[in-house]
Amino acid sequence: MDQQDNSEAAAAGPALFTFPRFLSKMDYVDRLSSSDRSRRTVDAVETVRYYLDNMSMGMAYQRHVVSPLNRNAPNRLTTDDLSNARNLHSMGWSWSDVSEVLDVDFPELAAIPPDADLLATNAHDEPLAELLYRLCRVRGIEIANATKFVHQKRPALVPILDAYARRSLNVPWLRRYEEPAYKSVFRTAFSSIRELCRDEANRVALERVEAWLGNGIVQQFAFTRVRVVDILAWQVVQRDG
Repeated sequence: MDQQDNSEAAAAGPALFTFPRFLSKMDYVDRLSSSDRSRRTVDAVETVRYYLDNMSMGMAYQRHVVSPLNRNAPNRLTTDDLSNARNLHSMGWSWSDVSEVLDVDFPELAAIPPDADLLATNAHDEPLAELLYRLCRVRGIEIANATKFVHQKRPALVPILDAYARRSLNVPWLRRYEEPAYKSVFRTAFSSIRELCRDEANRVALERVEAWLGNGIVQQFAFTRVRVVDILAWQVVQRDG
């Protein structure tokens, strides 16, 4: 961003984005009380700017998301996709474990348009939850990895739900490791993101981010609004948690 852009951004004031029920901590047995939740507000433009300037692996992940290599395989996970997920610290799985879902056409994805948008419709919630749960049944994948894989295929639809983002989105840990519990996590996350984005101040902040991203400097990365929310959710824990 050049000096003129910086001056314009400063004159406009901070683009505040608020997480109203932020989990102060999360643990594996989900021992949460009302005191574990608080409020966090960040400057959305400055937070995304920080991410773009400092998270080189995250930017490498995004380059693949918008690449023809990824877009030419919209309904399957390839070796390139899974390798790319490691740019977001996708760990715990092995190539032998994931062989059963590698280069497989997923009917759930085939039924969802490539430009499907989480914030425009809930029509795809159930097939998406079904697909993510299917992946979570594979050894080593679990929720964070499943979303890091599938976000690449439907970047406006699939949030990346690692533990940091889930704290910000007020999505607790699993209570039971079975299908209804997994799908509840996904549904809760989808609902939380929609609620956050319906808030008028948050909507304005996101519009400010999109205007900044569209200034030609980072336009080629084509960040979706869902991905911007994920960056804000992740960074508010990393920088302030």
